[in-house]
Amino acid sequence: MRGSVLCAVVIAAIPLAAAPDFAPLEKYAREQLTATGTPGIAIAVVVEGKIAYLKGIGTANIETGAGVTPDLLFRLGSTSKMFTAAALAVAADQGKLDLNAPVGKYVSGLAPKIAATTCHQLLSHTAGLRDLGPVYGRYDDDQLGKRVRALKDSDQIAEPGAVFSYSSPGYWLAGVVLEAVTGKSFADAVYELVLKPAGMTRSTFRPLLAMTYPFAMGHAPGGDGKPVVQRPFADDSSTWPGGSLFSSAEELARFATAFMNGERMGDTQVLPRRVIELLGAPHASVPGGDSHYGYGLMVDQVGGVRILSHGGARAGYGSTIMMAPERKFAAIVLANRSMTTMGQVADKAMEVVLGLKEPEAVKPATIAMTAAEAQLYAGRFTDSEQTIEVLANGAGLTVKSPDGDGPAVKVGDGRFRMTGGPGMEFLLLKDKAGRYAYLYTDLHVFRRL
Repeated sequence: MRGSVLCAVVIAAIPLAAAPDFAPLEKYAREQLTATGTPGIAIAVVVEGKIAYLKGIGTANIETGAGVTPDLLFRLGSTSKMFTAAALAVAADQGKLDLNAPVGKYVSGLAPKIAATTCHQLLSHTAGLRDLGPVYGRYDDDQLGKRVRALKDSDQIAEPGAVFSYSSPGYWLAGVVLEAVTGKSFADAVYELVLKPAGMTRSTFRPLLAMTYPFAMGHAPGGDGKPVVQRPFADDSSTWPGGSLFSSAEELARFATAFMNGERMGDTQVLPRRVIELLGAPHASVPGGDSHYGYGLMVDQVGGVRILSHGGARAGYGSTIMMAPERKFAAIVLANRSMTTMGQVADKAMEVVLGLKEPEAVKPATIAMTAAEAQLYAGRFTDSEQTIEVLANGAGLTVKSPDGDGPAVKVGDGRFRMTGGPGMEFLLLKDKAGRYAYLYTDLHVFRRL
């Protein structure tokens, strides 16, 4: 997948058909429902800037047997971040905030190091904040501010601007900045600045509002692996900016269409051009490959085509949004099973419409190390909650991680792969002084102790 640590992908280009045949996409989507144990998905595909395919497949609620339709609301997970980012960018375009100013200028009561970060760093995941994602909590609007003001300086695990490290708490803090500069609750501010102008009138961060519309129930794997309804319904209003928007394939397709059609929907200006440019700009380099992160969007090149995308996973749900602005193509896939993003279905849509296919990643060869070199890599790395230990074992390495222990081999410059245990892939990154100061794995950084 794009953005992974050790991905080496060969792209095969296929000529674009004049009129895409979506039958292979639907067949593949149904196969993936069976393979992943997902009750249902909703799919939207934009071709040449217009919605060309809109389909619900499978079951919206396994207890009622209701089918999925494209207007059903799903919870997106981290795909929500592009809408949080868009709202901050709109507020900046209106002159309400400076994205490069310390957030302490707008929000009081923050820990000193947290207050010194900027919205640019928060939205591009370069603020150095650790990641966490509580599932259950309070519903009140004021919980967001309380959660953010409870962050400690120790939650900053890397120097701001030093390295990309994915962090939902960074988006929580950005959400509080949005509240401060608009005078509105986070949910209402995003609705007024982004969702309403884009015609996404049913989309909302508020679950009690979402459930009054046609709604896809979230599911989790049961004890026998078969899906069961997620009970109780997961929610925590303090985490909404990082991954809790409810939306439908139909409304997300409207947003994608406006995003790629000069920020317009028909004759209506949906978002300022500068906002679109900010979201899709390559603000931060993602370690281990050619991927970058914009504001709420991954930025990649696939077969010479710029691809903007994001996946999301939440208790009961998952999602993927993929856009190729220069080709006016987008694919939206929403699923109602925990942590199931269905990115492979969006990839299939890209293959069907754009003729771009991503084969299996090539596994890099093992590189021999000396005992002295292994000692350079050894160390203990933490995210302030968990610790990963890299131990020198002669001319080899052994890794102890929260997910399991095992030997590791070198597969590139600062690149390693565990050959036992959880099979973790990781990078060791140097600081300005040339020391291996960070361990990077699965989009997250651990700092050396």
